[in-house]
Amino acid sequence: MSFGKSRDAMHFLMQHRLSACFFVRLFIRFALP
Repeated sequence: MSFGKSRDAMHFLMQHRLSACFFVRLFIRFALP
């Protein structure tokens, strides 16, 4: 993974923090038994 791509990912997470938290909670809900 190039540095620029990782920087874009960080920028995306900062812009879409709420949706990111939502997806994380959704993932945890499905990951846990």
